[in-house]
Amino acid sequence: MSRSRAAFACRSVLPKVGLEVIVTAPDEHDRDAAQAQGLTHLIANLLVKMDLRQTRMTTRSFEAMMSAVEMVRHDAPEVLEAILGANPYASGILKRFKSLASALEERT
Repeated sequence: MSRSRAAFACRSVLPKVGLEVIVTAPDEHDRDAAQAQGLTHLIANLLVKMDLRQTRMTTRSFEAMMSAVEMVRHDAPEVLEAILGANPYASGILKRFKSLASALEERT
């Protein structure tokens, strides 16, 4: 499929299923995706590995976190590898996350 046919298909089909098409430059896309996808998948995958479960005592923020966990719980490992490995800006997000987590741990 040509690039123009694929773009037309995206712009005509995706809104019909409730998705917004955002036209952007590749570099800008990668920066935004590193934050929105990379960080979300990274944290949710870490929480999956922690084996957190719903409890009787909860908060709205915990429920939101658990919702993110459920979205990635059954993803193939290649999904996270692709999101973090293929995006040139993901490593910067990961490094910043680790640095801030370490700084927080040192304060406690």
